[in-house]
Amino acid sequence: MEIIVKVPVNEALNSSIAPVILQSIHDSAESLTSLPRRDTMGSFLPDLSAYEPLTIIGRGLDQLMTVNLAQYRPTGEHVAIRRIDLESCTNDMVTYLQGELHVSKLFHHPSILPYKSIFIAENELWVITPFMAYGSARDLICSHFTDGMGELTIAYILLGMLKALEYIHHMGYVHRSVKASHVLISADGQVCMSGLRSIFSLIRHGQRVRVVHDFPQYSIKVLPWLSPEVLQQNLEGYDSRSDIYSLGITACELANGHVPFKDMPPTQVRNTATTKL
Repeated sequence: MEIIVKVPVNEALNSSIAPVILQSIHDSAESLTSLPRRDTMGSFLPDLSAYEPLTIIGRGLDQLMTVNLAQYRPTGEHVAIRRIDLESCTNDMVTYLQGELHVSKLFHHPSILPYKSIFIAENELWVITPFMAYGSARDLICSHFTDGMGELTIAYILLGMLKALEYIHHMGYVHRSVKASHVLISADGQVCMSGLRSIFSLIRHGQRVRVVHDFPQYSIKVLPWLSPEVLQQNLEGYDSRSDIYSLGITACELANGHVPFKDMPPTQVRNTATTKL
């Protein structure tokens, strides 16, 4: 999902978050396995009247989802509302969304975008999340860093992504949709991973399996980021290390302003990634 954020950002962005970056790099000496909690689902009212939509800031899910900037009336806090038209969703899409919502209840980590509330409003599914003022890393590339970001900014973003992925892997999941558009940045520089719809569990019948063979649904837009072992779909399968390949592709995306293979047809992406990388 690409989000258009109507918040002023200028060339001073690097310097505006540099203190946060430096402090975060200093703190990175601490173990990444510490799992602090943050606000979790249910902290906001599941009531349509509690939210005042202000403007549309993005769309996704093949135009089935509208993202609104809104104000949470009880506190005045700005939030993002993902409004999904359930009547237009296929049964497979509903099942796909259910998997995301199930995982969102399990995950509690400061580097993963929290869901504050989830409820049905008329024919729409409303998902309430914090408003991430700088949008996604992809948004920043498109609007301000078309030739790529600086090394310090990239290091800071990757650190946040690594914290999120370590937690996800610790919980027994593979993300399978690691890319810049799924990395969101708040007004105070907090980096959060999103894009949990393609996430897949390594737990089968109560046991953690060594590899899995499932190919992510609705993956056409994420093919350039997928690892060769995911694309090959052979008997060897893949595990959580496939996310680290995707992280490397995302690092290239942040550094160059575009993802490798972005102009290739999907079938050629698969052949190129599996034979040359």
